Amino acid sequence: MLKDDERWAIITGDCMAVLKDMADGAVDHVIADPPYDEKTHRCLKEAIDSARASPFARGTRPNTIATEFAALTQDGLAALVAEQGRVALRWRINFGTLEMLGAYAAASGDAWVRSGFWHAADRAPQFSGDRPAQAGDGVAIAHREGRKRWNGGGYRAFWSCPVEHADRVHPTQKPIRLVMKMIEQFTDPDDLVLDTHCGSGSTGVACLRLGRRFIGIEIDPAMAETARERLRAEERMVGVVATRAGQGALFG
Repeated sequence: MLKDDERWAIITGDCMAVLKDMADGAVDHVIADPPYDEKTHRCLKEAIDSARASPFARGTRPNTIATEFAALTQDGLAALVAEQGRVALRWRINFGTLEMLGAYAAASGDAWVRSGFWHAADRAPQFSGDRPAQAGDGVAIAHREGRKRWNGGGYRAFWSCPVEHADRVHPTQKPIRLVMKMIEQFTDPDDLVLDTHCGSGSTGVACLRLGRRFIGIEIDPAMAETARERLRAEERMVGVVATRAGQGALFG
């Protein structure tokens, strides 16, 4: 586990390999944005490639880093959910397409709580004009069996927040405002939050701002370093005095 004076760590590696080395109940919560299905990935890649090729793209995605990530298969999703459930003591929150929520529910079993939805208020329209545009992403919500507690009161499992295109460095990066709201609702100060697919580190940034500890796992070395840079910058901004955790201190 992280020591008292350690607030965060980014681990470069395959999340399944890293998770298998983590102790049962090693973290309080999981908040993650795993890869989506094959169709979604293909459409996203085509959209990014088109945007980069466009003469009007300059300035619209100025910081987006090229990154490749494999789609999540049915078996891969089930294995991920099982490992997340083993290492997390309380809440497990995963973003996904609406079509994937049924698979998350089936894999979670009795730990399943409900489906939520993030309304991406400024998401791009459907330029083909032959169907409605995607309005946002699903949110799979699960909790270890037993008594549940959260800080949202009667708040519905519906979050509306712009994508924040100008600040994106990862193609599927979630808005800081969105992640902060979820962290406030599902976690408590000084809780340890794990992101199994941390990308550019937005969940970690939100955790530092709200006084939570954070572990992120990222398979892409360049993206993992981007996440570390963002967290170091956030430490300086919020005045957090922290020592980067060594990987050996994380596992029991």
